[in-house]
Amino acid sequence: MSWAVDPYRIFHTAVEGEPIEGIGPFTRITKPYMARNIAPRVLLAGSSRAEYALVPAEAERLLGEGPAFNAALSGPNIYEVRRMIDHANGVGNVRTLVLGLDFYMFNAQLAPQDAFSDTRLAVTPQGARNHLGRLSDLPLALLSIDTLEAVRKALKYRGRGDPCQDIWYRDGTRLPGLLECEAATNRGFRDSTASTLKFYLTSKTLYKDYRLNPGGLAHIQHVLEEAAARGQRVVLYFSPVQALHLGAIDKAGLWPLFEAWKKEIFHLAEETREEGTDIALWDYARLSPLTAVTLPPENEEPWQGAFYDSHHVRPEIGKRMMAEMLEAGEEGPEAGGVRLTVSNLDKELARQRAAFLAWWQAHEEARAFLDAASPEAAQ
Repeated sequence: MSWAVDPYRIFHTAVEGEPIEGIGPFTRITKPYMARNIAPRVLLAGSSRAEYALVPAEAERLLGEGPAFNAALSGPNIYEVRRMIDHANGVGNVRTLVLGLDFYMFNAQLAPQDAFSDTRLAVTPQGARNHLGRLSDLPLALLSIDTLEAVRKALKYRGRGDPCQDIWYRDGTRLPGLLECEAATNRGFRDSTASTLKFYLTSKTLYKDYRLNPGGLAHIQHVLEEAAARGQRVVLYFSPVQALHLGAIDKAGLWPLFEAWKKEIFHLAEETREEGTDIALWDYARLSPLTAVTLPPENEEPWQGAFYDSHHVRPEIGKRMMAEMLEAGEEGPEAGGVRLTVSNLDKELARQRAAFLAWWQAHEEARAFLDAASPEAAQ
Protein backbone atom coordinates (compact mmCIF):
# COMPACT_ATOMS: atom_id res chain seq x y z
CA MET A 1 0.00 0.00 0.00
CA SER A 2 2.75 2.49 0.96
CA TRP A 3 4.60 1.78 -2.30
CA ALA A 4 1.44 2.08 -4.41
CA VAL A 5 0.19 5.33 -2.84
CA ASP A 6 3.74 6.74 -2.55
CA PRO A 7 2.83 9.71 -0.32
CA TYR A 8 6.35 11.15 -0.52
CA ARG A 9 6.50 10.67 -4.32
CA ILE A 10 9.85 8.90 -4.22
CA PHE A 11 9.01 5.63 -6.03
CA HIS A 12 6.94 6.81 -9.00
CA THR A 13 8.38 9.48 -11.26
CA ALA A 14 5.86 12.12 -12.25
CA VAL A 15 5.48 12.71 -15.97
CA GLU A 16 5.93 16.19 -17.38
CA GLY A 17 2.86 18.32 -16.71
CA GLU A 18 1.42 15.99 -14.05
CA PRO A 19 0.45 17.89 -10.89
CA ILE A 20 1.92 16.62 -7.63
CA GLU A 21 -0.39 17.31 -4.71
CA GLY A 22 -0.01 16.90 -0.99
CA ILE A 23 3.78 16.90 -0.63
CA GLY A 24 3.98 20.21 1.21
CA PRO A 25 5.22 18.73 4.52
CA PHE A 26 7.52 16.31 2.68
CA THR A 27 9.42 18.39 0.13
CA ARG A 28 12.71 17.81 1.96
CA ILE A 29 12.12 14.12 1.29
CA THR A 30 10.66 14.46 -2.19
CA LYS A 31 12.84 17.06 -3.88
CA PRO A 32 16.13 15.13 -3.74
CA TYR A 33 14.41 12.30 -5.66
CA MET A 34 12.91 14.79 -8.12
CA ALA A 35 16.39 16.20 -8.72
CA ARG A 36 17.73 12.70 -9.44
CA ASN A 37 15.06 12.20 -12.08
CA ILE A 38 15.68 15.59 -13.70
CA ALA A 39 19.54 15.60 -13.60
CA PRO A 40 19.57 19.40 -13.97
CA ARG A 41 21.85 21.58 -16.04
CA VAL A 42 20.17 24.75 -14.73
CA LEU A 43 19.60 24.92 -10.99
CA LEU A 44 17.34 27.36 -9.13
CA ALA A 45 17.87 27.34 -5.37
CA GLY A 46 16.98 29.18 -2.18
CA SER A 47 13.94 29.44 0.09
CA SER A 48 10.21 29.44 -0.63
CA ARG A 49 10.73 32.95 -2.00
CA ALA A 50 12.71 31.38 -4.84
CA GLU A 51 10.46 28.32 -4.99
CA TYR A 52 7.40 30.45 -5.78
CA ALA A 53 9.15 33.05 -7.95
CA LEU A 54 11.59 31.12 -10.14
CA VAL A 55 9.95 29.02 -12.86
CA PRO A 56 12.25 26.36 -14.38
CA ALA A 57 10.57 26.49 -17.81
CA GLU A 58 11.23 30.22 -17.97
CA ALA A 59 14.90 29.72 -17.08
CA GLU A 60 15.17 27.16 -19.89
CA ARG A 61 13.57 29.58 -22.34
CA LEU A 62 15.84 32.47 -21.39
CA LEU A 63 19.03 30.40 -21.42
CA GLY A 64 18.18 28.10 -24.30
CA GLU A 65 19.39 25.26 -22.10
CA GLY A 66 17.92 22.65 -19.80
CA PRO A 67 16.63 20.79 -18.03
CA ALA A 68 16.12 23.26 -15.20
CA PHE A 69 15.13 22.28 -11.69
CA ASN A 70 13.89 24.33 -8.74
CA ALA A 71 15.58 22.87 -5.65
CA ALA A 72 14.39 25.62 -3.27
CA LEU A 73 12.91 24.66 0.11
CA SER A 74 10.51 26.39 2.47
CA GLY A 75 12.18 27.99 5.49
CA PRO A 76 15.69 26.53 5.12
CA ASN A 77 18.83 27.59 6.86
CA ILE A 78 21.86 28.18 4.67
CA TYR A 79 23.26 24.69 5.34
CA GLU A 80 20.16 23.05 3.84
CA VAL A 81 20.44 25.31 0.79
CA ARG A 82 24.10 24.45 0.33
CA ARG A 83 23.41 20.73 0.64
CA MET A 84 20.61 20.79 -1.94
CA ILE A 85 23.09 22.43 -4.33
CA ASP A 86 25.67 19.75 -3.48
CA HIS A 87 23.07 17.10 -4.25
CA ALA A 88 22.09 18.65 -7.58
CA ASN A 89 25.76 18.83 -8.56
CA GLY A 90 26.03 15.16 -7.67
CA VAL A 91 23.08 13.99 -9.76
CA GLY A 92 23.28 16.43 -12.69
CA ASN A 93 25.69 18.52 -14.71
CA VAL A 94 24.77 21.97 -13.48
CA ARG A 95 26.04 24.71 -15.79
CA THR A 96 24.05 27.67 -14.41
CA LEU A 97 23.14 28.28 -10.77
CA VAL A 98 20.62 30.95 -9.75
CA LEU A 99 20.61 31.26 -5.96
CA GLY A 100 18.29 33.46 -3.90
CA LEU A 101 19.71 34.49 -0.52
CA ASP A 102 17.66 35.65 2.47
CA PHE A 103 18.89 37.32 5.63
CA TYR A 104 17.01 34.95 7.94
CA MET A 105 18.81 31.89 6.46
CA PHE A 106 21.97 33.01 8.24
CA ASN A 107 20.42 33.18 11.73
CA ALA A 108 22.51 30.98 14.03
CA GLN A 109 19.31 29.93 15.85
CA LEU A 110 17.72 28.47 12.69
CA ALA A 111 18.47 24.75 12.49
CA PRO A 112 17.75 22.35 9.61
CA GLN A 113 14.15 21.17 9.72
CA ASP A 114 13.38 17.70 11.05
CA ALA A 115 12.56 16.22 7.63
CA PHE A 116 15.96 17.21 6.24
CA SER A 117 18.57 14.45 6.11
CA ASP A 118 22.06 14.34 4.64
CA THR A 119 21.78 10.59 4.21
CA ARG A 120 19.38 10.79 1.25
CA LEU A 121 21.63 13.15 -0.70
CA ALA A 122 23.99 12.01 -3.45
CA VAL A 123 27.04 13.61 -1.85
CA THR A 124 28.20 13.57 1.77
CA PRO A 125 28.99 16.86 3.54
CA GLN A 126 32.66 15.99 3.03
CA GLY A 127 32.19 15.70 -0.74
CA ALA A 128 32.30 11.92 -1.16
CA ARG A 129 29.75 10.00 -3.21
CA ASN A 130 26.89 8.59 -1.15
CA HIS A 131 25.99 5.42 -3.01
CA LEU A 132 23.30 4.44 -0.50
CA GLY A 133 21.39 7.70 -0.75
CA ARG A 134 18.54 6.18 -2.76
CA LEU A 135 18.02 3.49 -0.13
CA SER A 136 18.08 5.65 2.98
CA ASP A 137 14.34 6.39 2.99
CA LEU A 138 13.06 2.86 2.43
CA PRO A 139 12.32 2.18 6.13
CA LEU A 140 10.57 5.54 6.46
CA ALA A 141 8.63 5.21 3.21
CA LEU A 142 7.48 1.60 3.58
CA LEU A 143 7.33 0.67 7.25
CA SER A 144 6.88 3.68 9.54
CA ILE A 145 3.80 4.88 11.43
CA ASP A 146 4.35 8.33 9.89
CA THR A 147 4.03 6.82 6.43
CA LEU A 148 0.72 5.12 7.29
CA GLU A 149 -0.67 8.50 8.33
CA ALA A 150 0.71 10.09 5.16
CA VAL A 151 -0.94 7.33 3.10
CA ARG A 152 -4.27 8.01 4.80
CA LYS A 153 -4.06 11.72 4.04
CA ALA A 154 -2.97 11.09 0.45
CA LEU A 155 -5.94 8.78 -0.17
CA LYS A 156 -8.27 11.36 1.37
CA TYR A 157 -7.01 14.52 -0.31
CA ARG A 158 -5.03 13.63 -3.44
CA GLY A 159 -6.82 14.40 -6.69
CA ARG A 160 -9.42 16.69 -5.17
CA GLY A 161 -8.04 19.64 -7.10
CA ASP A 162 -8.35 21.98 -4.14
CA PRO A 163 -7.52 25.44 -5.57
CA CYS A 164 -6.28 26.55 -2.15
CA GLN A 165 -3.46 24.04 -1.85
CA ASP A 166 -0.01 24.39 -3.31
CA ILE A 167 0.82 22.09 -6.22
CA TRP A 168 4.25 21.02 -7.48
CA TYR A 169 5.50 19.62 -10.78
CA ARG A 170 8.36 17.26 -11.49
CA ASP A 171 10.80 20.13 -12.22
CA GLY A 172 10.24 21.62 -8.76
CA THR A 173 7.78 24.29 -9.94
CA ARG A 174 5.47 25.30 -7.09
CA LEU A 175 2.06 26.79 -7.83
CA PRO A 176 1.07 29.08 -4.94
CA GLY A 177 -2.56 28.02 -4.49
CA LEU A 178 -2.64 28.77 -0.76
CA LEU A 179 -1.05 32.20 -1.15
CA GLU A 180 -3.34 32.99 -4.10
CA CYS A 181 -6.36 32.26 -1.92
CA GLU A 182 -5.02 34.35 0.95
CA ALA A 183 -4.43 37.30 -1.39
CA ALA A 184 -7.81 36.92 -3.14
CA THR A 185 -9.24 39.78 -1.11
CA ASN A 186 -7.63 42.87 0.30
CA ARG A 187 -8.46 41.67 3.79
CA GLY A 188 -6.64 38.44 2.98
CA PHE A 189 -3.64 40.36 1.70
CA ARG A 190 -3.62 42.65 4.72
CA ASP A 191 -4.00 39.76 7.16
CA SER A 192 -1.33 37.62 5.51
CA THR A 193 1.07 40.56 5.43
CA ALA A 194 0.40 41.40 9.09
CA SER A 195 0.80 37.79 10.20
CA THR A 196 4.11 37.30 8.39
CA LEU A 197 5.50 40.54 9.80
CA LYS A 198 4.50 39.50 13.32
CA PHE A 199 5.99 36.04 12.79
CA TYR A 200 9.33 37.46 11.71
CA LEU A 201 9.46 39.85 14.65
CA THR A 202 8.53 37.25 17.29
CA SER A 203 10.45 34.16 16.16
CA LYS A 204 13.99 33.60 17.42
CA THR A 205 14.73 31.62 14.28
CA LEU A 206 13.99 34.76 12.24
CA TYR A 207 14.51 38.32 13.52
CA LYS A 208 13.99 38.19 17.29
CA ASP A 209 17.40 38.19 19.01
CA TYR A 210 18.99 37.47 15.62
CA ARG A 211 22.57 36.22 15.70
CA LEU A 212 24.53 35.86 12.47
CA ASN A 213 25.73 32.29 11.99
CA PRO A 214 29.54 32.46 11.74
CA GLY A 215 29.52 29.32 9.61
CA GLY A 216 26.88 30.60 7.20
CA LEU A 217 29.34 32.47 5.03
CA ALA A 218 31.52 29.35 4.86
CA HIS A 219 28.59 27.53 3.23
CA ILE A 220 28.36 30.23 0.56
CA GLN A 221 32.11 30.04 0.05
CA HIS A 222 31.75 26.27 -0.42
CA VAL A 223 29.04 26.76 -3.06
CA LEU A 224 31.18 29.29 -4.92
CA GLU A 225 34.31 27.13 -4.77
CA GLU A 226 32.36 24.18 -6.18
CA ALA A 227 30.97 26.41 -8.92
CA ALA A 228 34.46 27.59 -9.82
CA ALA A 229 35.78 24.03 -9.94
CA ARG A 230 32.90 22.96 -12.20
CA GLY A 231 33.04 26.01 -14.48
CA GLN A 232 29.50 27.05 -13.61
CA ARG A 233 27.88 30.40 -14.21
CA VAL A 234 26.52 31.76 -10.91
CA VAL A 235 23.84 34.38 -10.34
CA LEU A 236 23.29 35.30 -6.69
CA TYR A 237 20.54 37.63 -5.57
CA PHE A 238 19.08 39.06 -2.38
CA SER A 239 15.36 38.27 -2.47
CA PRO A 240 12.84 41.11 -2.77
CA VAL A 241 10.78 41.92 0.30
CA GLN A 242 8.17 44.60 0.86
CA ALA A 243 9.15 47.97 2.28
CA LEU A 244 7.08 46.91 5.30
CA HIS A 245 9.38 43.89 5.70
CA LEU A 246 12.40 46.18 5.46
CA GLY A 247 10.67 48.15 8.22
CA ALA A 248 10.54 44.99 10.33
CA ILE A 249 14.30 44.49 9.88
CA ASP A 250 14.84 48.09 10.96
CA LYS A 251 12.41 47.81 13.88
CA ALA A 252 14.31 44.74 15.13
CA GLY A 253 17.48 46.84 15.18
CA LEU A 254 19.08 44.68 12.50
CA TRP A 255 19.72 47.11 9.65
CA PRO A 256 23.47 47.52 10.35
CA LEU A 257 23.87 43.72 10.46
CA PHE A 258 21.66 43.35 7.38
CA GLU A 259 23.96 45.74 5.50
CA ALA A 260 27.11 44.04 6.80
CA TRP A 261 25.72 40.66 5.68
CA LYS A 262 25.21 41.99 2.15
CA LYS A 263 28.79 43.24 2.10
CA GLU A 264 30.20 39.91 3.26
CA ILE A 265 28.31 38.05 0.53
CA PHE A 266 29.53 40.57 -2.02
CA HIS A 267 33.17 40.16 -1.02
CA LEU A 268 32.94 36.36 -1.31
CA ALA A 269 31.35 36.69 -4.74
CA GLU A 270 33.93 39.25 -5.86
CA GLU A 271 36.84 37.05 -4.77
CA THR A 272 35.39 34.21 -6.84
CA ARG A 273 34.80 36.49 -9.83
CA GLU A 274 38.38 37.76 -9.71
CA GLU A 275 39.58 34.15 -9.94
CA GLY A 276 37.77 33.74 -13.24
CA THR A 277 34.26 32.52 -12.39
CA ASP A 278 31.28 34.01 -14.26
CA ILE A 279 29.42 35.40 -11.26
CA ALA A 280 27.06 38.28 -10.57
CA LEU A 281 25.29 39.50 -7.42
CA TRP A 282 21.97 41.31 -7.68
CA ASP A 283 20.16 43.14 -4.88
CA TYR A 284 16.34 43.15 -4.80
CA ALA A 285 16.08 43.51 -0.99
CA ARG A 286 15.86 47.27 -1.32
CA LEU A 287 13.31 50.00 -1.78
CA SER A 288 12.19 50.05 -5.42
CA PRO A 289 8.97 50.50 -7.39
CA LEU A 290 8.46 46.76 -6.88
CA THR A 291 8.88 46.74 -3.10
CA ALA A 292 7.42 50.13 -2.14
CA VAL A 293 4.08 48.52 -1.36
CA THR A 294 1.38 50.58 0.26
CA LEU A 295 -1.47 48.55 1.66
CA PRO A 296 -4.75 48.68 -0.29
CA PRO A 297 -7.97 49.80 1.41
CA GLU A 298 -10.03 47.07 3.01
CA ASN A 299 -12.94 45.38 1.22
CA GLU A 300 -12.10 46.52 -2.29
CA GLU A 301 -11.15 44.61 -5.43
CA PRO A 302 -8.96 41.50 -5.05
CA TRP A 303 -5.32 42.42 -4.53
CA GLN A 304 -3.19 41.92 -7.63
CA GLY A 305 0.07 43.44 -6.45
CA ALA A 306 3.53 41.98 -6.91
CA PHE A 307 3.54 40.38 -3.44
CA TYR A 308 1.35 37.73 -1.82
CA ASP A 309 2.43 38.81 1.68
CA SER A 310 5.44 40.64 3.11
CA HIS A 311 8.07 38.58 1.28
CA HIS A 312 6.74 36.27 -1.48
CA VAL A 313 6.50 37.70 -5.01
CA ARG A 314 4.34 36.31 -7.79
CA PRO A 315 5.90 34.12 -10.51
CA GLU A 316 5.43 36.86 -13.10
CA ILE A 317 7.78 39.03 -11.03
CA GLY A 318 10.22 36.14 -10.83
CA LYS A 319 10.20 35.92 -14.62
CA ARG A 320 11.11 39.60 -14.86
CA MET A 321 13.86 39.10 -12.29
CA MET A 322 15.37 36.20 -14.22
CA ALA A 323 15.29 38.15 -17.48
CA GLU A 324 17.05 41.03 -15.74
CA MET A 325 19.65 38.89 -13.94
CA LEU A 326 20.37 36.60 -16.88
CA GLU A 327 20.76 39.68 -19.09
CA ALA A 328 18.28 38.41 -21.63
CA GLY A 329 18.34 41.59 -23.70
CA GLU A 330 14.88 43.04 -24.13
CA GLU A 331 13.06 39.98 -22.80
CA GLY A 332 11.28 41.99 -20.15
CA PRO A 333 11.14 45.20 -18.12
CA GLU A 334 13.44 45.89 -15.23
CA ALA A 335 12.40 44.19 -12.02
CA GLY A 336 13.80 46.62 -9.46
CA GLY A 337 17.18 45.01 -8.95
CA VAL A 338 20.65 46.51 -9.01
CA ARG A 339 23.82 44.61 -9.81
CA LEU A 340 26.36 45.20 -7.05
CA THR A 341 29.90 45.98 -8.16
CA VAL A 342 33.12 47.21 -6.59
CA SER A 343 32.44 50.70 -7.90
CA ASN A 344 28.87 51.02 -6.59
CA LEU A 345 28.63 48.84 -3.45
CA ASP A 346 29.16 51.40 -0.68
CA LYS A 347 27.24 54.17 -2.43
CA GLU A 348 24.39 51.83 -3.27
CA LEU A 349 23.97 50.58 0.29
CA ALA A 350 24.08 54.14 1.64
CA ARG A 351 21.53 55.17 -0.98
CA GLN A 352 19.31 52.24 -0.01
CA ARG A 353 19.33 53.29 3.63
CA ALA A 354 18.53 56.90 2.81
CA ALA A 355 15.76 55.93 0.37
CA PHE A 356 14.13 53.59 2.87
CA LEU A 357 14.22 56.16 5.68
CA ALA A 358 12.71 58.84 3.43
CA TRP A 359 9.94 56.50 2.23
CA TRP A 360 9.26 55.28 5.77
CA GLN A 361 9.00 58.82 7.12
CA ALA A 362 6.60 59.79 4.33
CA HIS A 363 4.24 56.83 4.82
CA GLU A 364 2.56 57.09 8.20
CA GLU A 365 0.06 54.35 7.30
CA ALA A 366 2.91 51.89 6.75
CA ARG A 367 4.45 52.74 10.11
CA ALA A 368 1.07 52.36 11.82
CA PHE A 369 0.48 49.00 10.11
CA LEU A 370 3.84 47.63 11.26
CA ASP A 371 3.26 48.96 14.78
CA ALA A 372 -0.12 47.18 14.87
CA ALA A 373 1.50 43.94 13.68
CA SER A 374 4.35 44.16 16.21
CA PRO A 375 4.35 41.87 19.25
CA GLU A 376 4.08 44.73 21.74
CA ALA A 377 0.76 45.75 20.13
CA ALA A 378 -0.82 42.51 21.36
CA GLN A 379 0.22 43.05 24.99
